[in-house]
Amino acid sequence: LMLCGASDTEGVAKTFERVTRELGGEALWCRSGSIRYVKGPNADWNLNSRRTVASADLCVFVIVRRYGEITWGTELSEALSKGTPFLILCLAQTYQQYVTLRRDVPVESIADDQLKNLVTTLMEIESARQLTVVPFDMDGFAETLRGECAKVFVDGLEALSHRNERGALV
Repeated sequence: LMLCGASDTEGVAKTFERVTRELGGEALWCRSGSIRYVKGPNADWNLNSRRTVASADLCVFVIVRRYGEITWGTELSEALSKGTPFLILCLAQTYQQYVTLRRDVPVESIADDQLKNLVTTLMEIESARQLTVVPFDMDGFAETLRGECAKVFVDGLEALSHRNERGALV
């Protein structure tokens, strides 16, 4: 599993790593040095992120409070284009702030660039791409992550079952 998000995801990283181990997976996260990266004169964070997304079984996009350019500009696009399964989790207070701002304030009038980028990104995720954002509380992050991973696991089992059914018919 790959943890994708801005630098403030550090607050959930240890929980992410623990839950990933409990699920039998390997946690990939840029701040732990566990991503796939190229060292040398051609090193590039965007390339490293794309390589890691391509090798991940599941990407977990986490929004705490900050906007991450590589997360939303590179990693989500890579997951969508490669067909890598992913989840999008957002801190409940941040999600509520987004809902309020979206309803009550024109995006272009938001003075804080971090907040404006976050609101714009969430609008694109939910409205344009019609992707589901799952709110979480810090105290319940492990349970939310575990529950959402379980849903992906069930979807995978259903897909495997359909493939086996088609194979049996052939």
